[in-house]
Amino acid sequence: MSALERLWRGVLIVYASNAGADTANRLFKLLRRVGVPTVVIKYDGDLSRYWGCFDAIVLVMALSGAVRLVCKYAKSKVVDPAVVAIDDGGGST
Repeated sequence: MSALERLWRGVLIVYASNAGADTANRLFKLLRRVGVPTVVIKYDGDLSRYWGCFDAIVLVMALSGAVRLVCKYAKSKVVDPAVVAIDDGGGST
């Protein structure tokens, strides 16, 4: 079974700026095309209601912002979702 087949709860894509919206939407379309359940939201200051609901979270924002955001919620690599940060333009941060 591939990693994508195990993503039953899907992927949350969170963007923080209008510039990141395009990158977030491109990623959303790509993941949906291959069958991954995916949701896109604009960060509104509270990620707690989403933290335990997805297998992976992609943060489309500066790495420093992503680190500050994740440290509020992270407990253990065993229970937390995978987290990936990419910059607004789509590159890794």
